[in-house]
Amino acid sequence: MDTDLNRNHALRIPEIAYQVCEHLSPFFHTKTYLDFPDLDRKRTADLLHLALTCRGLSEVALDALWWAMNDLKHLFKLIPGFYVEAFSIGHLREDVKPGKDLEVFERYAARIRVFISCYPENILSSAISQISEARNNAPLLPRLRYIFADGGTSELFYLIHPSLVSFTIQGDSSEELDWSEENAYVALNAVIKKTTNLQRLVIGNGLEFPSALLKLTPTLETLTHLSFRDANRRKLSHVLDHSFLELLSMMPRLTHLVFEGNLNIQDTSIRQPGKPFFPALTHLDILTLATAMSNATKVLKTGRFKALQNLTLRLEVREMIGRGLPRLDVDLIPFFEALQISNTTTAPLKALSIQLDRDSAISPLSEFPNFLRLSSLTELVIPGKPIFKAWDDKELSQLVDAFPLLQKLVFLGTTYDWVRKTTFRSLIYMARHLPDLRELSTSVNLSHLPAIEDVPDADHDLKNLSLLCTIPEGISADVFASLLSKVFPYLGSFKVTKSMDSPAGNKTFESDVQKALWASQLELAKQLSSKHNPRAKNSAEDAKISRHICQLRARKKVAKKLFER
Repeated sequence: MDTDLNRNHALRIPEIAYQVCEHLSPFFHTKTYLDFPDLDRKRTADLLHLALTCRGLSEVALDALWWAMNDLKHLFKLIPGFYVEAFSIGHLREDVKPGKDLEVFERYAARIRVFISCYPENILSSAISQISEARNNAPLLPRLRYIFADGGTSELFYLIHPSLVSFTIQGDSSEELDWSEENAYVALNAVIKKTTNLQRLVIGNGLEFPSALLKLTPTLETLTHLSFRDANRRKLSHVLDHSFLELLSMMPRLTHLVFEGNLNIQDTSIRQPGKPFFPALTHLDILTLATAMSNATKVLKTGRFKALQNLTLRLEVREMIGRGLPRLDVDLIPFFEALQISNTTTAPLKALSIQLDRDSAISPLSEFPNFLRLSSLTELVIPGKPIFKAWDDKELSQLVDAFPLLQKLVFLGTTYDWVRKTTFRSLIYMARHLPDLRELSTSVNLSHLPAIEDVPDADHDLKNLSLLCTIPEGISADVFASLLSKVFPYLGSFKVTKSMDSPAGNKTFESDVQKALWASQLELAKQLSSKHNPRAKNSAEDAKISRHICQLRARKKVAKKLFER
């Protein structure tokens, strides 16, 4: 090891060493629930080189290097007598002696926090069992917190212990990695029976557990996140019936529930007063068939949510035999009515997302009065396929007036009618009536743009703007950028996409608008600098100007690179 680095006292400070390692491995020592940690070879090689650099960094770098593993062969190679050849299954050639034979193994096993089971069986079950017995059946990885089981092996059973925080289990498309029913049942049952601090459980696609086993999951009283996911949308295997819903609704700490599957809420009996109904649930995400919309409404009618802040409804729209596409408005109207009733005044709904995977016959916005009464919304996301039939500036202004607190609005209609009928004036209206809006995605027709002198200076703080535009022939990118700058002068990111019905010309319109917008931003930075009074520290307006100057200057290098292309 380099003696000069060893004499560097700064590297012996644990906090500095952790910062260095976190730069190479961003998820190192995270306290969040990871969907899938990064285990690329470059990261591993960099951490290994860092561990060999100096003693001050060695221990922390080794912690980061061993923090997440997807193959336990490297750990078992630290045990005398463990033997494995290329493409063979590891096994023990001699008995393991407790104590000395396991000293190095124990030291490195204690570093592992994340295990990803994504390889075929590569260690004999008998070898794992023998090592477990030599350790008096103590947890194989005593400080393990996260397990991601994609496919599965018998070693997984030995990894489940009381202190586990997160467990993800899903089937795999590869034949050699497919779960056997026995392995899957044993693993999930062990999680339910053994863990005492589990906070996140994800049951993924490709697995069909008996309902009796799934209905044991609500016994995990420490759970805050529970997900039933199903990537195979053609066959939704999970089923949520009334009895399962009752069990889930009584979980005391559950804050996030994701359910992808069939809803089968046949029981419509009124819930007993005083009986808990998702007392801590803040996020509810449901993916189901559009034909099961009435069952989604029954979920809302079963009880009154006390803490629900974020609701996502994703609908699979499929043709009905001999009847074509279902009319979703028939079920959406009572759904919004039930949502409005279940929306408490003490903890009103803040975010709503409704997503369709294809067009369906829908009524105009005016037919959904209960939807317009959800005035507490700060986020409204309706991407892709529209859920309202007719759409123009008048309809959009009605929506804006209904939700004056919006901070995020995603309203992208992909049908031609939507893109053709909303104009630039709708952007001006939003700038006037949504003062807190920071993120906007919508569609707009750029025909008949207003004159620059007819557009008022909005001084709006919108940061992110994405537009799906109908772009007519002959429109000036500079004029459009100037109009945008007057309405939203402090944009941090901007994206414009041509709709399918735009003429074939204007091939460089998107990039031309981007360059013109950056030029406008740089000019604004100069203007603000001339107004800026650094001594007026107590002025709210001057503080705002100072903040925007910093933001605009930070983007100056990006703008220069764009102009150099």
